[in-house]
Amino acid sequence: MEPTVLSQKRAETRMGALLLLLKRHRFFLPAILLAGSLMLCASIPCAGQTNPRRRVILVLCDCLTFDDFHDRSAPFLAHLAEQSAIGLMNCAVRGAKTPAAATLTVAIGQHQASEPSDEQAFNDWETVPGDLGVARAVYVRRAGTLDPSVEEAHFDPERAVKHLGIVSLLARGLDADRLGSSLARAKPPVRAYVCGNADKGIGQPRRRAALLTADTAGICGGMVELYRFSTQTPYGLCDDPRAMIDFVVQSHAEFLVLQMGDFSRAEDARPGLSDAAYHRARLGGLQRLDLLAQLLVREYPVESGNADVILVSPRPPSDDAAHLEAWGRLAPILAYGPDFPPGALTSPTTRTTGLVANIDIAPTLLQLFHVPAPIAMIGRPMEVRTSTDGVGERIHALAHLNRLAALNGKAEVDVMLPIGVICFCLLVTAIYSYRRKGPRASRRFGAGIVFVQNMGSAVLFAPLLAPASRFIYGIWILAWMVILTLIAYGVARALKLTPPVAAAALCVLLIGGDTLAGQPLLKDSVFSAYALSGIRYYGVGNEYLGIVVGFAILGVFAWLDDQGKPPPMRQGARLRWAAPGIWMGIAFLLGWPTLGANAGSLIVTAAGFGVAAAMLHGRKPSAWMAIACGGAGLLLAFVFGTLEATFAESTSSHIGQAIHASASGRGAGYLFEIALRKIQMNLRLLVSPWLLLGAAAVIATAVTARCHLGEPVAALFRGRPWMALGHYAVAAAMVAGLLFKDSGVVMATYLAGVTCLMDLYYLLTAPGEPA
Repeated sequence: MEPTVLSQKRAETRMGALLLLLKRHRFFLPAILLAGSLMLCASIPCAGQTNPRRRVILVLCDCLTFDDFHDRSAPFLAHLAEQSAIGLMNCAVRGAKTPAAATLTVAIGQHQASEPSDEQAFNDWETVPGDLGVARAVYVRRAGTLDPSVEEAHFDPERAVKHLGIVSLLARGLDADRLGSSLARAKPPVRAYVCGNADKGIGQPRRRAALLTADTAGICGGMVELYRFSTQTPYGLCDDPRAMIDFVVQSHAEFLVLQMGDFSRAEDARPGLSDAAYHRARLGGLQRLDLLAQLLVREYPVESGNADVILVSPRPPSDDAAHLEAWGRLAPILAYGPDFPPGALTSPTTRTTGLVANIDIAPTLLQLFHVPAPIAMIGRPMEVRTSTDGVGERIHALAHLNRLAALNGKAEVDVMLPIGVICFCLLVTAIYSYRRKGPRASRRFGAGIVFVQNMGSAVLFAPLLAPASRFIYGIWILAWMVILTLIAYGVARALKLTPPVAAAALCVLLIGGDTLAGQPLLKDSVFSAYALSGIRYYGVGNEYLGIVVGFAILGVFAWLDDQGKPPPMRQGARLRWAAPGIWMGIAFLLGWPTLGANAGSLIVTAAGFGVAAAMLHGRKPSAWMAIACGGAGLLLAFVFGTLEATFAESTSSHIGQAIHASASGRGAGYLFEIALRKIQMNLRLLVSPWLLLGAAAVIATAVTARCHLGEPVAALFRGRPWMALGHYAVAAAMVAGLLFKDSGVVMATYLAGVTCLMDLYYLLTAPGEPA
């Protein structure tokens, strides 16, 4: 009691001295009152001062689908979706597809593999499973001197949550560039709290949401122990929306993350549940989410402007119970508040209305607090695109995008594999027909080869008819291949061309026109279905790069052979300059950041088109010529990227963003890291079963033709010398793609396939009998 008595005595002494001073010097009283008034006025913010930060509330709900936004069991959520900014989100992750990896990607704005320790966050007083003592003591043992103040005995609600995986995050370089770390470093710091969890029962913590709020030392405020016991839900736990809202209202944080765990628990328990039990568990979680949304809007109405609320599903549900890592669809996202008027969400990462990426969430949240994003965050802040379309049209457009993305993800194998088998059998049959009965019999297969040649164009049109199933999708693709074959023959007859030249020209014009129009067809094509994988969101992908380069080179050279103009070209100066001019236009179209946005295509087209243009002018092809042309393309790609990074920083493509990040502090080593990742991607694709299957089909067709029709093949190249020379330009483009493209093996496979088709047509339809 002595310290308390002593403190009281000192206070009484100070007060007595102050009263004595006022009594003796009465003129001090007005001065003191005036000073107090001025201080009081200074403490009241005037109209011109900066308003206090509004709140941002992020709700995480794994395994949500877009269909849940208009489910009858969640009427308020459906109503809120109509009044908010909504969209779909890509959930690509690096490494194993786990819930922790999905949340970590959201927290750091880049793709990184997760570890089990990323789930370990506890309140100070909780006992840590598998360790001795409460979380505060365990943190001190594991983290050491990361934050010595944790050893103080008092309880601080601002630091009530300890992330016990901080040492692992530090080892991976993810301690300082996370969302929570950036908010904690802001001036003044942004207080971040986390509430809720996705625990799989007592003793199995799943507290990954703390990755978004924990600071560099792995500490934040919040209540991660919040849940209710229930005998009707998986693992005996369920969310408590009312307790969450009470926590939000009573807390003093500017940024709050609410983790809804019912959907995650249902998904984790799915292998052991019947379909009915699984859907009951999801239905209960959806109803509690609907209640949370209703309570949030009651506390923070849309029109009040007091808070921005964002509902995110870091990952979609699995395709089936046997493969929980199979995420075959996009996840929904919803936002409302003063920064999110009703509309469709998008971002410079995707350049697609209604589609954002998981790496965009962290930069968006930092922008809401006016905090600069770390250079390591490769995502971009989201924006809302409003339109005059009604709510129904917006919902319908997003539902179509959602369904088509999922359909394309499955169609890559289930639809394109059978079509590929049909095309392969047709080509092999044509080769054996030539072998056994001669070119008179094989000429009937010429239309079949043009039919296969039109596959790339057909998959651009098939999604327009809104296929309802994979079977119908395949039928529409085959139907469009037939239609385009008839069109190619009609154009060939009208312009006196051979059908493969007409089909090649139609494909190049179609892709070029679609690129200029903003790629409405390319984005929906199954050949460029990147919305799920997240490899690419816009621009001309490597599949169509190989198709366009092959058709552009061999189409011109096949036409020269049709005209009977043998090399070297001594006449036709217009053509010698017209063809390179067309090739330059294609290269620009493919490589310009706001059009084709395929930086590596500048290297590929420079090598292929450069060698082709040199041969048109009578030069002999050589390796040094290909190297010089490829080097010019590499320089041009760097120039394009630098211009974009300088003048279009906020909306730059991947190449401009990479150069900007390198110049802003990450150094040349960052570009080396990107090059290394591209090499690793090529190596992974080399062992991809589906790529190997496609490459095997192309190689098998070429080898079959060479083995069974060796002399006719040689005779073909003697009779069509420009086609023979064109193979040098194709080879230069192929090697450049393999060396400088992130998925160059894909481009090389498609380029080889186009070349094989062009050769086969002229081989099987050549006049005369086999030697």
